[in-house]
Amino acid sequence: MTPIVVCTVGSPCLDVMAMSVEKYTNVPFSVTFGNKGNFGSDYNEAMRQMFEVHDEIIIANDDIVLTPKSYEMLMDD
Repeated sequence: MTPIVVCTVGSPCLDVMAMSVEKYTNVPFSVTFGNKGNFGSDYNEAMRQMFEVHDEIIIANDDIVLTPKSYEMLMDD
């Protein structure tokens, strides 16, 4: 299954997102905490690390909440 990857600096919404991923999917969920001071650089590093392990990933913002059909729709897209 394609993992969901988030890069954040500590969003208060992250716990809710993690709960929705756990409840509605059976996929790995990876959070990278940015530290380069540049959002784009942090996300690029998170993606680089994940592509070393996975052929494809879903990049998500840290303030989304999945619904029962979200993952399926993302994969169809």
